[in-house]
Amino acid sequence: MMTFTHLYTLGFKHLCSVIPPHAELVEGSKIDTRHLGKAPGVQRADGKWRGDPNFLKRKTTLDHCARWEESGANVGLLAKRFPGLDID
Repeated sequence: MMTFTHLYTLGFKHLCSVIPPHAELVEGSKIDTRHLGKAPGVQRADGKWRGDPNFLKRKTTLDHCARWEESGANVGLLAKRFPGLDID
């Protein structure tokens, strides 16, 4: 299974957390539920998800990977040179 940690240790450092398909969004979220499973996001302490405005600026660490795995996030690969890439 390709987890955040596994990919990170293989050298894929440009990762981001993607909101799971059946996640509960925070009240007032601007994320359309049709984009669950595709939109970058982070889980709050209350278990609800919100969009992640910093996903392009973040320098992913192993700590991020562990938190994202624990949250059940989908794995996102930042492909800055290939913005139209869809691998599902």
